[in-house]
Amino acid sequence: MRRAFFCVILLGLIFFSFNVALAKVPIQPQPPTYPTEYPIKEVDDLFLTKEPWVEVNSDGTALVHWSTEVPTPGGRVYYGVYLPDQELNYPRFRKVALEEVTEFTKEHVAKINIKTFEKHKYNAARFVEKGEGVIAYRVEVFDPVKCTTRAYDRRFRFKKVGDTYIKALTITEGPFVDQVTTNSAIISWETDAPSLGCLVVNGEVYIDSENTIRHEVKVEGLNPGTVYEYTVLSYDASTDDLVTSRKYHLKTVPENAEVFKFAFLSDSREGVGGGERNYKGVNHRILTELFTDVFRKGADFIVFAGDLINGYTSNLRDFQMQLEAWKQTVEPIGHYIPIYEAMGNHDAALMLVYDDGTEHGVEFDKIGDESAEEVFRKEFVNPENGPEPEGPGLPTYKENVYSFDYGNTHIVVFNTNYWWSSQPEKYGGNLEGHIMNKQMEWIEQDLSAARARGIKHILMFGHEPAFPNGGHVKDAMCYNFGVPEKNNGIDRAYVIEMRDRFWEIVSKYHVLAVCFGDEHNYNRTLIDSKTPVYLDGSPNPNFVNPVWQIISGNAGAPFYAQNKDVPWVNDVQAFSLQCGYALFSIEGDKVFLTAYSHTGQILDECELTAIK
Repeated sequence: MRRAFFCVILLGLIFFSFNVALAKVPIQPQPPTYPTEYPIKEVDDLFLTKEPWVEVNSDGTALVHWSTEVPTPGGRVYYGVYLPDQELNYPRFRKVALEEVTEFTKEHVAKINIKTFEKHKYNAARFVEKGEGVIAYRVEVFDPVKCTTRAYDRRFRFKKVGDTYIKALTITEGPFVDQVTTNSAIISWETDAPSLGCLVVNGEVYIDSENTIRHEVKVEGLNPGTVYEYTVLSYDASTDDLVTSRKYHLKTVPENAEVFKFAFLSDSREGVGGGERNYKGVNHRILTELFTDVFRKGADFIVFAGDLINGYTSNLRDFQMQLEAWKQTVEPIGHYIPIYEAMGNHDAALMLVYDDGTEHGVEFDKIGDESAEEVFRKEFVNPENGPEPEGPGLPTYKENVYSFDYGNTHIVVFNTNYWWSSQPEKYGGNLEGHIMNKQMEWIEQDLSAARARGIKHILMFGHEPAFPNGGHVKDAMCYNFGVPEKNNGIDRAYVIEMRDRFWEIVSKYHVLAVCFGDEHNYNRTLIDSKTPVYLDGSPNPNFVNPVWQIISGNAGAPFYAQNKDVPWVNDVQAFSLQCGYALFSIEGDKVFLTAYSHTGQILDECELTAIK
C-alpha cells in the first residue's frame, strides 16, 4: 500500500514538473500539434443560411428573401430611404411589410412596395425626379431557439425604365476613407455584382479597371491640410448600369500637424438587453451613439483597439457577417474620417475546434486564407508595414500590426492575440495576451525609428492590458501573475517576463500612453519605477520613464467591475463602468485626454504630458 501511494505521489510530481518545465519554455513559432484523437466540432451563431436578397418586380413591388437555419415564424421587413440632406446617412425606415405565413418555415419572403416612396408625402429621397433610388431595409425575425429577435440591415438600388422597375447595381458597403496622409488617401467600397470602379476627387478621375466586387483606389498628389470632395462610381458592363454614390469629403493631414484630435475606443461586441444591442455580434446602438459623438466633436481619425464583434466561431461566413455588421454600423462616419482597427481576442477567434469533452474543447486559430488574421486583413484597409510572420506557414501581421505618423505624433497598433490557441503549452499556438518575439522586436525597432525622426509624442494601441484592473487579471498580460495554482498547474511566469520586456521597451522610448481594451470599463493608471507591479508589492526599477496605461473597453460590451486586489490599485487615477470613449487632443507639446460617456458626461480629463 505504501509503495502504491508513493508511486502515485511520484507520478503526480513528475506530471506537475513536466507542465512547469513545458510552460517555462517560450512559446515557439511552429505549427501546432492537433489533437486528432478528438472529433472536430462546429461552433457558430449563424442564423441565416443565405444572405437576404431582393428581386424587383416590374410593377414596383419587390420581394425580400431570406433563409434561416431553423424553422421560424414569419418575419417582418422595415424599409425606408436615405435622406438627401442627412450628412450621416443612417437609414430612415418608414414602412413595414409582414411575411404572410401561418407555419414555421426556413424559407422566407416578404413583399415591399417601392412606389410608396413616389407618393407626394413620402417622396423624401426624390425617386420621382431621379427615376431611381436606394431602398434601405431591415429583416427582423424571431429566433425560437434563443427566444430573441434577429435583425439584418441591407440595401438595394432600383431603376425605372418607362413604367418598368428593375433591380440595379448597388454600392453595398462604403465608401470608406482610409490611410489619409498629407498628400494621399485610400477609398474603398463594395458592390453587389462585379463592376469597374471609378473615384472622382475634386474633379480628378482615378480608375480601378479590375472587374470586381471590392474596390480600393489610392489617390495621390493631394495638398496638405485640404478638404476634398469625392464621389465613387461603379459600372456593370453586363447590364450597362452605372451607379454613383452621393458626395462625401475627406481632409488631408496638415503639414507638420501639431493641433488635432483623435478618438480611441474598444470592445463593441454584443451587449445585454436585446434589440440593437445584439446586432449580429455588435452592440449597434451604443457604437452608433459613440461614433456619432466622436464625429461631432471633430475627431480627425479613430483608433479601435479590438473586440469589434463576438467572434468565437468556427464558421467563416458567420465571422465575416459579424465584421460586416460592424462596418455597417460605423460606415456613416467612415465616409469622412479614417478608422484604424486592431484585433482583440474575439476578433482572433475564427476557430478550429476539437471536442475533448470539455465545455469549449481545444481551440486553434485557423491557418491559410481562413486564419482570423487573413480575414481581418481582407475586411479592412490598414497600413502594411508590420513585421513578417513569426514562422513559416504562420498567420500574417499585415494590417493587424502597423504604425503611422500623424503630424508630430506616432501611432502604433499591435496585436496581443496573434495565432491564438486555447492550450498552447500542450498543443502549440500562442497564448492570449502574449506578444511573440518578432512582433516585440518590430515594436522596439519602430519606436527607435520614430524617436530618430524627432517624433514628439508616441501613443500605442493594443487589446489585452499589461496591468488589468477589472475582469482580466486571470488572462491578458497577467494570468494571475503566472502562479501555477491559478493556471491549472502551469507555471506562466513567462507571461510576466514578456509583460516586463514589453513595458521596459515602451518606457525606454518615452511612450506617452499605451492604450488597451479587453476590460469593459474606462480606467487610467500611471506606471513608473515606483509602481508595485508584482504580487509582493515590489516595483520594476527598469520602468525608468513613466507611461500611462489607458483602458477604454467600454464601447458596448457587458461591463466588468474594478478589481481592487491588484498591486497597482492605488495608482489607478480614474475608473468608470459607463459606456464611452477617450478623446485625445494634441496641442503642440501638450496632449490632453477627455473621456466621455455615451450620454455626454465627462468621465475623466487631464493633461497626459504633465508627467514629463
